Amino acid sequence: MADLLSECDVSATEFAKRIGVRHQVVTEYRKGTKTPQFATVLRMADAFSKPLEYFVEDVDRA
Repeated sequence: MADLLSECDVSATEFAKRIGVRHQVVTEYRKGTKTPQFATVLRMADAFSKPLEYFVEDVDRA
């Protein structure tokens, strides 16, 4: 998430406003103590014109 904030040149506060969550929630996402719900990930993708795959970690499906 830090990469996205840097890439889009937005603060965590602005990011929170764009996706409709509190600033503290973005901090929890960045720390890894909270995982966004799917609806929030959809808002992230829409707000920053990124594909959903951008927000999904590589998972070994074997």
